[in-house]
Order: sequence, then structure tokens, then C-alpha cells
Amino acid sequence: MNLRLPNDPLLVKLLGSANRVSSSHVIIKDFLGFEKTYPELLADVLETRDQLKSLLPASHFDEKGLLRDDHVFITAFTRTGYEYVVAFFAVRALGGAYVPLDPRAGVERQAIIVSRANAVCVLFDHKCTAELGQLLEYADKTEGKSLLKLPITFNSAAIPVSDVVIDESLYLDPDGPGFVCMTSGTTGYSKGVVIRRTCLTYHPVNLTSGPLEEEGGIAVNYNESHWLGGAKNTVETIALGKMVFALECPASSQDVLDIFLKNQITYFIFNPALLRGMKDILLGHEKLTEEKRVSFSTHFKSLSFFFCIGGLVDQPTVDFWEAVIGLPLQNRYGASELAGVVTTGLTKTYGSVGKADSDIEIKLSEGAYGRLLVKSPHRFLGYLGMEEATRAVFDEEGFYKTGDIAELRDGEVLLYGRERDDYIVWGDSRVSTQKVEHSLLRLPYIAAACVVAVPVEEKKQLCGAVVRLKDVNENINLARIRADLEGDLDISMRPTVLRVLDAEEELPDTATGKPIKRQVIEDFFYAGDCGRDFFSVHNPPSNVEFLGTSALPVSATA
Repeated sequence: MNLRLPNDPLLVKLLGSANRVSSSHVIIKDFLGFEKTYPELLADVLETRDQLKSLLPASHFDEKGLLRDDHVFITAFTRTGYEYVVAFFAVRALGGAYVPLDPRAGVERQAIIVSRANAVCVLFDHKCTAELGQLLEYADKTEGKSLLKLPITFNSAAIPVSDVVIDESLYLDPDGPGFVCMTSGTTGYSKGVVIRRTCLTYHPVNLTSGPLEEEGGIAVNYNESHWLGGAKNTVETIALGKMVFALECPASSQDVLDIFLKNQITYFIFNPALLRGMKDILLGHEKLTEEKRVSFSTHFKSLSFFFCIGGLVDQPTVDFWEAVIGLPLQNRYGASELAGVVTTGLTKTYGSVGKADSDIEIKLSEGAYGRLLVKSPHRFLGYLGMEEATRAVFDEEGFYKTGDIAELRDGEVLLYGRERDDYIVWGDSRVSTQKVEHSLLRLPYIAAACVVAVPVEEKKQLCGAVVRLKDVNENINLARIRADLEGDLDISMRPTVLRVLDAEEELPDTATGKPIKRQVIEDFFYAGDCGRDFFSVHNPPSNVEFLGTSALPVSATA
């Protein structure tokens, strides 16, 4: 076995941590039961790398044995556990860029990613054989393409960490492509975001208490492998010398809470849905007494910071967790295209996500208000196989167009939501969500309404309504609402998906009281806390009323 690794910044981090930590120290426990050490991980990484190199055509490699630029992307079917980590580092050990395929996505979407990556091989974990078979069959049937396949090694005999070395002659450009993550896809198909090799090796700074991501400790992953969070919570965590609990995804609030109840977690990045869900499980409809606060606090006392990303958190939830954790909430703004978090610092202003980090530039389209644009030295290299889309997302000065509306106040960024959330798109038709909301609020039994574009596939979104009834005991359903809107709205503009709020439920909103519509979609129309790319027309959540697939065009239900 070749024990040399290329001079890749992430592999340098990994090997440094492996040499620092005890060889018997478990660095990952995943939902499949794997408990692995660095010597075992390195052995599996090197074995998978060597098998992959033997499988791929020799023409894919340069004179140093590293993947050429036109074949740098390697795709893989994995869930976010140990085998994902092995495959990630194995691809990097060949100078490649790892491209995760979402096992739960449709085979057509998976094939698009494979095509855009110019990939000829798919790695796979031992639980993804069915998905792999469907993809291979589809590629052969539609394109006449025979993809190579390689199972990820997970049972190699451990090797001494000291035997593995970085070969300085195998230099890799730190700004070259390192891996690909997927966007959330709430306005269409997910796009592959090509991230630099330096990502996962630099760390934002908490302006009040030093580095957020210190080496050592215990972390948790609850994100899918094809999202940036999945890589940060597993690959980055292990590269930094932390141990990670890798949960089956999408993980629920109860799944995450169970980990905290049984272990002293030292490192965790929350999202708003998790915070609300865990609070509801712990507290229910009761008040937070001092006795309960002390009891809850014992499970979170090892956290050194209280950090949240992915949307704004309602104030009651913030108050609860600040009391329980004993630390102030740090709400942050980030994006896959910007390789993570771009704002830092504590704030007392609700709706604020802090100030731009020291190496980040921010501007707004209307001066102190408007469309948020960000320039970062860590920004992505482009959308995988989508040059036109990449060009379109930057302005003439190189600022990334985030698609968010924000305000700058005393240097802090106040977030107001997505620019594109006010219309529902179905092919060439566009329906104003505000018009539908106004019509709903004219119905005598509705106290509040929020209308969102619930995506079912590319350029096809359902009119989704979240409503609060004036009388929670009144029996109001989707058919009644649609009938009562006759004469006010054309039938094509009426809601086709309905979620009625329980008495204790609140819509996530901004500092000005506007709903954060992307978070509304994730919280009320998707099962699980982390969301999905598309609404499941065949298996909607049990508390969501859906008009039915018979009312949709064939292309939306195929």
C-alpha cells in the first residue's frame, strides 16, 4: 500500500490531528454502528484510494499520479456516516474533488450531477446498492453510458499513523476544486457548488471569545452528506481532531436531543427548527422554572458557544435557550456559495446576523437596504457544469448575489428574507403570494395567513398556505377555503397545499414581523427538521392537507 498523501491542505490537517490523538481514540460513531479510530480511517482511505486509482483509466491521471483537471470530479452515493468520510478523503488523496449524490433524489437528478461532473465512476456505501443500481440502469438506458462502480472500504486492518506521510512533491493548488455541495433547491433543482480545497481548513472567529472551532471535543452531525453542513460536521470535525456522532439523516429534534441527553457535546451548530423543536420537547406548554432550567442545563453545560445558522429564531425560543445554555445566541449568516459563515459577533438587535467577518465585503443594492451582495476570498469556484449560471450570480465587481433582502444598521446585517419568495412559479405562470394572502385574510374565519411557493420540481411550485384560525375548534379544510375564494381568485391561484397552525405554533419571522418564507416551507411542509429539496407529492406530512396529484400536470408527478 502506498502510504504517501498529496500536499492537500485538508489532508495536512487530518494527518496532523491523527498524529496528535491517541491511536485508540474513537473519532467517529455513526448510525450504522461504526466506531473508528484514525489508524482505521487512514487504512480505509488509502485502500479505497488505491482501488479507485486501479479502476479509473490511466488517461485520467497526470505524470504524478494525480487526477487531471478534466477528470477531477468523482461522484459517490453515501449517507453521512463513516463511509462518507472515507470516500471524501480517498478522493482528495487522488487530488480529486468529491461530489456527493443525494440517495433520496430522483434518478434523473442524480444522472444530471454525474453528467455535469464528467464522471465515469460512482463510489457507494454498503447501504446504497439499490440507488446505485437504479442510476446505472438509467445511465445505460438513456445515454448508453456504462458507469464504473466501487464499494467504499470500511474494514481494513489499522495501520500506524506515523507510517503515513505528506509527499511535498505532490503539491495541489489550495484554491483548486476540493469538493461539491448542493444548494437547497427551494426555487428549482439543486445546483452543485464547487468549493475550494482550502474550505474546511480555515475557521471564523468569535469576536468576543476567540476561535469558534477549537481542536478537540465532541460534535454531532445531523445534516445530509450532499449539503455543506454534512461536510463541515463530519469531515472538518475529524480533520480538527474532534469526535463526531453521525446521525441518520434527516435527523429530528428528538434524535439530536437524545445525543445531548446521553453525552457531553462540546461543539454544535444549531438551526432554528432544531432549537424550536428541542424546546417544545423539553418544555411543552409549561413555563421554564428555575428547577427545570437547572435540570436542562446539565445536558448543555459543555458547549463553549451558542451558535445558530439557517434563519432567524423567534424571541421566546432565544430566551429559553440562552437561559438553559447560559450563553448569548450568536445568529449567523452564511451560504454554500460563500463556503460557510460570513458574519460574526454578538448582537442585541433582533433580526441581526452580526457584522461581516474581517475578510468579507458586503453591499446592498439601495445603499443601507436592498439586495444583499457579498464578496469573499473563500467564495465558490462555480456551479458544477453551469458556466452561464455561475456568471449570472456575480455582479461586475465580483460580489455574489445572495438573493436575500437585508438592511445595514450600525455595521450589522439585518436579514429580511428571500427576494424570490413573493411569487409562485409554474412553468411560465407567476402568481403573487401577497395577492393570495390578502384574499385569505378577507375570509371571516382566518386570523393570519402566510403564502409560500412550495417547490415540487424545477420551475414548478405549489401555492402553499399556512393559516391561523380565529376559532381553533372550527373545522376548516382546504376544500372549504378554495370554495370560499371563488370570485376573488382564479382557480389556478388558489392554495393547493394547506397547513393549519396549532394554537402554540408561530411563524418564523424577521425583526419587522415578516415571515421568513424559506423557513416556513421547511418547518411546515417538509418532514424532519433539516428540510428537503422538494415537497413530496406522494407522501406529504400527515398534518399537511394536499389537493392531490390528480390535480397536477403529469410532468410534476412522474
